[in-house]
Amino acid sequence: MSNPLLDELDNSGIVKTVEIALPTLARFYPLGEVLDSKADATAMRIQPLSILEESAFTDPMMLLSGRGVSRMVKRVAPMVTEPEKLSDIDVQAILIACRIISRGPDIEVDQSCPSCEKESKLKIDLEDFMMKFTPFTDEESDQFTIVLPEVGQTVRLKPISYKDATEIVMMSVSSEMGMKKYAGIKDDEIFDTAFIQDYKEQFEKMVDNNVTALASSIYYVQTRSEKKIFNREHIKEWLVALPTDEVKEINQRLKIIGKFIQERTKMKFTCPSCKKSNDVHINLDPQMLFTQAVEQEVEKKSTAGSNTTKNRKSNPERILQK
Repeated sequence: MSNPLLDELDNSGIVKTVEIALPTLARFYPLGEVLDSKADATAMRIQPLSILEESAFTDPMMLLSGRGVSRMVKRVAPMVTEPEKLSDIDVQAILIACRIISRGPDIEVDQSCPSCEKESKLKIDLEDFMMKFTPFTDEESDQFTIVLPEVGQTVRLKPISYKDATEIVMMSVSSEMGMKKYAGIKDDEIFDTAFIQDYKEQFEKMVDNNVTALASSIYYVQTRSEKKIFNREHIKEWLVALPTDEVKEINQRLKIIGKFIQERTKMKFTCPSCKKSNDVHINLDPQMLFTQAVEQEVEKKSTAGSNTTKNRKSNPERILQK
């Protein structure tokens, strides 16, 4: 049974939505998975987030686990069926678009100067910033496919998913903490059986984390007989057995891909202290986009009357991505 209150609200035209193109254009999602089979990756409809939903979805523990972001994406982008499998760059584009129509395009973030290391406020126009989140060009998309010269197998790479990115960060922190305890080990403890076994387990865990991180950037591997292997565990076993030079080929290509993805988050920053200008990469997480928005609105109300804000459409039907 439909909710007449929601039906009336939807039909009123008060709640505005926008369309964006996903940077990946869904090239790395099997048909009918991740996105609804009827979804158009060139025109994804994004809905605003209410202030009550913001407080629920931006809880620190929910964000740390990745569940808060998954729930938020599913709420604001109804055509996304499996948000945890979305590429990280697509998640960023969706959340930025949602922030623009929910709280407006202007935001301030803390930015450390690469030259003098002093921290200051950086003002960002999210509509301008969103123009950088263009869909991958054909040339860029071609970089995701690599034929390994020795084994002759074809690897189809992919942008890392938001879920995998979150898990890799947590694994990295856990591994680093596990290895730190050996820093102050005494010489007579090195040959202790319990110490050797514990160190071996920690080292194997670190190696497995590295393999998992690499496998998370592989969409599939195609055999010489053109059979596509998507199974993550099979790919991990294959990576461990792969010749070193072939692994280097994959890592080198991932660096190229990472560079043009990072270009979409780059901004020019002029430090108010040392006056030097640098390129900086802006990572806008959900707390920064939504929690800080409420705080900044409170500050703006205390300085009401200022005419420094640009004239713009309050609810654009399409967010421009050049």
